[in-house]
Amino acid sequence: VALARLFFISVQANIILSSASYSRGDLEAIDETFRKLGGDVLGVVLDEYPESGGGLEAPLVELLIETRANLRKAKQFDLADGLRDKLTEIGVQLKDGPEGTTWTRTS
Repeated sequence: VALARLFFISVQANIILSSASYSRGDLEAIDETFRKLGGDVLGVVLDEYPESGGGLEAPLVELLIETRANLRKAKQFDLADGLRDKLTEIGVQLKDGPEGTTWTRTS
């Protein structure tokens, strides 16, 4: 039952996250729920994971930067700006320059 609830919560979290109108508080509530149910109850969500992470951070950020560039080319500036704002919220600082967009972690 707990695993089914965790799956249901993940579906609801994805709906919230795809709406692009969530707050930091929403993210914290989702994180807390997953940690309690997935960690305390089921023991499948850890407090810390190995640093390797499969090396996905850089490719995912690069994909988001590419998506933002495509949105800008399509003149969908609100969506492009929203993507930049969300990246800033999670600690990814973008810098646009003549050679393209670069990024750094701020937290």
